[in-house]
Amino acid sequence: CLLEKVPCTVEQDHFKKQTIYRFLKLHPRGKNNFSPLHLAVDKNTTCVGRYPVCKFPSLQVTAILIECGADVNVRDSDDNSPLHIAALNNHPDIMNLLIKSGAHFDATNLHKQTASDLLDEKEIAKNLIQPINHTTLQCLAARVIVNHRIYYKGHIPEKLETFVSLH
Repeated sequence: CLLEKVPCTVEQDHFKKQTIYRFLKLHPRGKNNFSPLHLAVDKNTTCVGRYPVCKFPSLQVTAILIECGADVNVRDSDDNSPLHIAALNNHPDIMNLLIKSGAHFDATNLHKQTASDLLDEKEIAKNLIQPINHTTLQCLAARVIVNHRIYYKGHIPEKLETFVSLH
C-alpha cells in the first residue's frame, strides 16, 4: 500500500514493478498456503507497525500484483482462489478486477464451493456480480462431467483434465 502512495518517477515505477515481479516469481506462501494475492484480498491481512498506512482487502495492492504477473487462479491449502477469498470478504470491486484479469469464476474449492456460492448470503455483492455473465458453455459441460461422475481421465487431453477438475 505504501508503495502506491509515494509518488515516483517513471524509472522508479518500473523498478518497483520489476521488484514485485521478481518477488512473485519466488512463489512465496504464507499461512494456509496464501499467496501474496490471497493476502491482498483478505480482510484478515494486517499491517505491520503502529500506524497502519492501508487497509485490507486492498484494490490497489491487488491491481499492482496482477499487473506484475500474479496468478489470479492460484490456490491455497483449502483450494480457494483469491476470488473465493474476495467473495468471503464481500468485496465486489476486487472480484470484478480478478474476473476481468482471468480468474475462473466457477472453480470449486475443497468443499466444492464456487465464489458464487460464497456470495449467496451477501446481497450487496450478489447484485453486482451475476454468475451467468461469467460462466461459459465449457464450464457448464465440465460441471456435468463432475456432477454425474463421468470417468474422463485418460480419455481427454491432460489440459482439459485439469480444467474439468477445477469444477
